[in-house]
Amino acid sequence: MNDLTGPTFMGEPVLPKPAKHCDRGPDDCVQCSVLAGTFAVKSAAPSAPEGGHIDRARFEKAPCYLCGYNGPGYYQPGTHSCAAKYHATQPEE
Repeated sequence: MNDLTGPTFMGEPVLPKPAKHCDRGPDDCVQCSVLAGTFAVKSAAPSAPEGGHIDRARFEKAPCYLCGYNGPGYYQPGTHSCAAKYHATQPEE
């Protein structure tokens, strides 16, 4: 006899899907992808393109679209190498 309350599958409780973390979804948010079970570590994260174009709008929405970094010092070149290219593309004032 099973004394579990709620739905079960093969005698194990079926857990509800976790609440949505944000509105970006698992393709654009690391935390959402972990909750959705689709998170995968990239084997070789790309770095900022040499002499290439940095998409400033995409870079400003962490995590970094180039390498996936989303930690302290996001805009600091000493911590996050892609930040140097981002700062180099800032318009002159």
